Amino acid sequence: MTNNQTETKSPTNKLMIAFVIVLVIALAAIVYVIYLQQQAAMQAQQAAAAQATAESGQVAAETAQAQAQVAEIRQTASRATAEAALDEARLAQATAQAGEAEITRREAAEVSSETRLAESRRLAAAAQSNLLVDPQLSLLLARQA
Repeated sequence: MTNNQTETKSPTNKLMIAFVIVLVIALAAIVYVIYLQQQAAMQAQQAAAAQATAESGQVAAETAQAQAQVAEIRQTASRATAEAALDEARLAQATAQAGEAEITRREAAEVSSETRLAESRRLAAAAQSNLLVDPQLSLLLARQA
């Protein structure tokens, strides 16, 4: 009977050993599958991070481009403001020169008028002083005055 028990135990033992081996292989396969899933998840995170970085870079590039456009617009506006100020200064200068020309013209007219008045007074004085000496000359001088 001992021999018989050893013989019956032997297939059971072999079956147990085979079962344990299959179980270990199954556990190893499960661990490997979990490892692969973790690797896939990590790669997906890295891909998402790379995509976010690329999108961030694109947003940064668009922001830089927009800032460059704003700077260009500001520079153009500054140039236009400077040109407008220069035009205003030129207009003010032209207005001042026109005012000076008008003053000069008025002063010249006044001088001319004063000159004619002085000449007229001189002729009148000459006519008065020559009235007794040469009445005809005095009359001509008075008409001229």
